[in-house]
Parts: sequence; C-alpha cells; structure tokens
Amino acid sequence: MIARAGLALLALCAAAAGRADDASQRSVDRGIVTEFRTIAPTSPGGAMGFRFDIQDTASHTPLSGLRPAAWLSLHDDKAPAVDCEKKVARFLSADLFQRADVDLNSYYVLSMDDAPSISVVDPLFGFGGSKLLAMVPLESPGADWAQNADRLFVTMPKVGKLAVADTHDWKLVANVRTGPTPTRVLMGGAYAWVADAHGLTAVDVKTLTATSLPLGAVADIAVSDESDLVFATGARHITVVNARDARVLGRVTLDGTPTRLDYSRVAKALYALDAQAGRVYVVDGGTRTLRSTIDVRAGATQLRFAPDGRHALLPNPDENVVQVLDAASDRIVQNIAIDEGPERVSFTDLLAYVRRRHSEIVPMIALTQIGSDFSRWCLVASIAGIGMKTQLRELITVGFKPVALMIGETLFLAGLVLLLMRVLA
Repeated sequence: MIARAGLALLALCAAAAGRADDASQRSVDRGIVTEFRTIAPTSPGGAMGFRFDIQDTASHTPLSGLRPAAWLSLHDDKAPAVDCEKKVARFLSADLFQRADVDLNSYYVLSMDDAPSISVVDPLFGFGGSKLLAMVPLESPGADWAQNADRLFVTMPKVGKLAVADTHDWKLVANVRTGPTPTRVLMGGAYAWVADAHGLTAVDVKTLTATSLPLGAVADIAVSDESDLVFATGARHITVVNARDARVLGRVTLDGTPTRLDYSRVAKALYALDAQAGRVYVVDGGTRTLRSTIDVRAGATQLRFAPDGRHALLPNPDENVVQVLDAASDRIVQNIAIDEGPERVSFTDLLAYVRRRHSEIVPMIALTQIGSDFSRWCLVASIAGIGMKTQLRELITVGFKPVALMIGETLFLAGLVLLLMRVLA
C-alpha cells in the first residue's frame, strides 16, 4: 500500500511530478496526453489501484493497442532534479540497486515442481546469478492450481489437501482438508472448487472453510463465464451447482461417461468429452438440458476452448491429430495433423501451444487461422525446450542468455509465420 507519500510519475517519459494525495496527475508530451489517478483501497491494508488514460491531444481519442511501461518513484524536494528519460533508462537496466519504488510492469513466473514445492521466479531481476524469488513448500507434489487476486490454490492428491499461498509475500497460509485425491481446482463465485474422489469441495476464499458436496467421484469440473454455475462430471451424468451458495441445482443424465469439461461463453453451454466413446455432449447452460451430441475421434485427452470462446481444441495422441470444434455450429471443422502424440494444449491471446508425449518440441497454432481453409496445411511454428522438465530451479542455473535466445527464436518464428499467413491469405 502507498499512503501519503510524494510521488513522481514516470509514464511514456512524461516528466510530470505530483503528490500522492493528489487525486490525479496529467502530463502532455509529444502530442500525447497521459492522465494518471490512484484508486484507494476499499479496506485498510488493501491493494491500491493505478489507472492510466492515454489520448491524442488533437482528437482526444483514446490510444489503443499500446503497451506502456510505468513506474512510481518517491519524490524528494531536496534531491537534485533527474531527467525523466535517464531515470526510466535506469529502471529498464534491471539493476537491483536502481529499482523504482513501485514497478507497475513486474510479473512472476511460477513452476509446479516435481518436488513438493512451487518455485516463484522474477524474470526481470536477479541476485547472485539466480532469479528465484521465493519457494512455496507443499506437503506433497501439486496436481493443479488456480489463482484469485490474492491467493494461489494448489491441489495435493497424495495428502488429500488444498494448499493456499499468499501471492503478496508467497507464504503458505493454510492446508485445507478436502475429499480424498483432489485433482482439479477452479475459481467460481466466492469459492475455490475442488474435484475429488468423494465429490466436490467448496473452499471459501476468505475464511478457508470447506464445504463438502458428496456427489461421488468427480473426474473434471468447469465454471460458467459469469462464474455463477459449476459443472461436475461423474458416472454418466453432469451435476450443476450454484457457485454462489454451493447448492446443487440439478443433474443431467447422459448415455456416456465424460471425463473432460469446458464451458463456451459464446455458445453459453458446457461441452463434455467422452474420450473413450468419441463423443462430446453439449449441455445448455440456461436450461441445463442436453442440447446436442457431437462425434469426435476416440482417444482425445483434453477439450479446451481458445480465448475467443468459440473454438475448442481436442488433442489426440493416439491419432496424432488436434481436432477443432466450432461452438457456433457444434461440429468438427478442422483436423490438424501433429505427430509425436499431442496430448495437451494451452493458450495465449494469439497462439495455441501443443505439448507432445514423445518430443520436447512444442508446435504452435495461430488462433486467427483455426477453422479456415488456409490453416488446414499450415502449422505455425515450433519451439524447442532446453533440457528441463518441471524443476524451474534447473532453468535458473542455465542463465539469462540461453533463455533469452529461446524466447527470441520463438518470437521470430511466430512473427515470420504470421507474416507469411498474412501475405499468402
């Protein structure tokens, strides 16, 4: 929390200074207006918010697509004036002794280790050759995790507990008892929802009290786009739960046994994958009834929707294919051939990353091209690992240059192929 201290705002090299007790600050530089204001915490000790509005001076039109960098530095009336651009250059140098008082550009990388721990790395700063910021000890290795604004929740199947860590100081807060063998965890409403061998465990994110819903063994869970409904899959049915009060609303009976779930905000429906039968069940989120059934290739290991909420990817290691499901038409619109056993996908805003069983090379698929005729023969690019499994401490010892090289090559390949896509399309 920042309280009643003099602050100098450094944003887009705008050399404007002000006081923390000012409601807002405004600067004009090179035809750009930058307005800055603070958002006071809602309770003592709470987080303070910062808002930047950037406009063109001529048209007063907000500038979009920018990725501005911003810092806050204590303002000292007695200290000699320092050129804004020089001060920003010092902040960008990643010097441990030249850091801003508040860095609004910082982020952390977390790794769920093979050992019972979570490694927290600061990619921008390090000391003594290491960028390891903290390590959260666990009672046993984690299986899945979810995060809200203040806490990280990690399931630990071997001990039947949910570890809770504070994301401000990365200290372990509590280990909450769940049902046996907890696996998936998702945030929904005021709870962290845990799938376990007895059903669902709803953990209040504030009090950390746990409520058990004995539904039978739950293989997977999903949360609606408004976080008001939780869906749990068990033996030949989908259970629908009110995410606000942990109350069971109903059950949808199916003729199969789905093991993977995901929710489409475009279709307002739950998609449940029965991998063994090669079938996807579509359950309407409003009426909580079966809407349709989609035939897919048997053996898919995952069903995950891209950030657009329309296209879902189904990696299938047995068939060496990633199928693309379009929620607008409820049918498979594309089969992308990927060898070496594709088994898991994850997303950024523009790309899908495909992990494979038998290769450390990670193919990437451009999300702007999935479902189009052009992308039927174009797989975007690949990146190679650097000899690391899940122990991020081993990555830290490699050093900055190999990691920077890997990131640079990845960005170059992605940019090159996206450029080719644009030209050829």
